[in-house]
Amino acid sequence: MKITGILFTSGILLFAAACTESESERAEERMEEAADEMDDRVNGLSEELKEAIDEIDEEIQEIENGMENAADNTKEATEEAMAKLKVKKEKLENDLNQIGSKTKEEWNEFEAKVKAELNEIEENIED
Repeated sequence: MKITGILFTSGILLFAAACTESESERAEERMEEAADEMDDRVNGLSEELKEAIDEIDEEIQEIENGMENAADNTKEATEEAMAKLKVKKEKLENDLNQIGSKTKEEWNEFEAKVKAELNEIEENIED
């Protein structure tokens, strides 16, 4: 009878340990999945920023090339448009530099702000 009690108690302890271990493993897997998802979001936004910066560089280059042949009365407006693009580019570069420093709590707000900036820039470039 004592052996049966010991075996029963041992079985319960082993079962409890197995349950705790699998719960712990599941929690760890969920944490890894959340970290991977966050990495994907960070990398995705980083790529979007880099692409937008490249587009702005191309637009600036086109403006600079066009300025060589532009009339004096259009140069001022062209220079102003180029200056605005450079300011937007600096903003995006600043965002790109800050991307890794945001906490999880700050991330959603930061991501929304950057996406709004990207949309605005894309609309302006297409015009």
